[in-house]
Amino acid sequence: MLKEFVEELTKAVLAFERVRNPHPSLPYLFTAATVAAAFSPDRYMSLAFAAAGVIAAWRGRGLREWGVATAMSAAFASLVSLPTLLGLISSKVDPALFISRATGSAAVLVGGLLYCGWNGFFDAFKKLLPRDLVKLFGLLPPYIYTLGRTAIAVVAAREARTPDFDKKAYAAAIGDIIIYSIERGRALRMAYEARSP
Repeated sequence: MLKEFVEELTKAVLAFERVRNPHPSLPYLFTAATVAAAFSPDRYMSLAFAAAGVIAAWRGRGLREWGVATAMSAAFASLVSLPTLLGLISSKVDPALFISRATGSAAVLVGGLLYCGWNGFFDAFKKLLPRDLVKLFGLLPPYIYTLGRTAIAVVAAREARTPDFDKKAYAAAIGDIIIYSIERGRALRMAYEARSP
């Protein structure tokens, strides 16, 4: 199950790397829509932003990837809101509004990234963000993809050795992935700095 989840996430990240040439103002528009969706006053406005995200993802030919990323956001927001939904703790904010805000903002941002392409999206912010931060954002998709492929291999190897769910085996697998990600990130940074002027 964990292997399938990581595979879906890795495929979704690949879709962001498609090369696009968006209008220079579109990334700013999608960013403003993301912020507006995160602070929308009601659920219906959040759903409207989510619909805009669907249209952008459809135009960017990434509807499936949009669905994966948006579903993950909705699931995480629902999990965080679960104690309030069950009445275990009180909240000043309506949990349904919180979930719709989180899902709507994720939906429009992911739609914008799929429509503009990852590099096309962050190229628009080169003049506003520090140079190192733009470099970091540029390296994020290949890094996540590489980490995902490693996670799939490690989890598959652990599942082959112990078909039943074993907490210690999965904890060891997560430790292996973290160590690999640190080493891979260091190597990637050094390679990038060696090429940079």
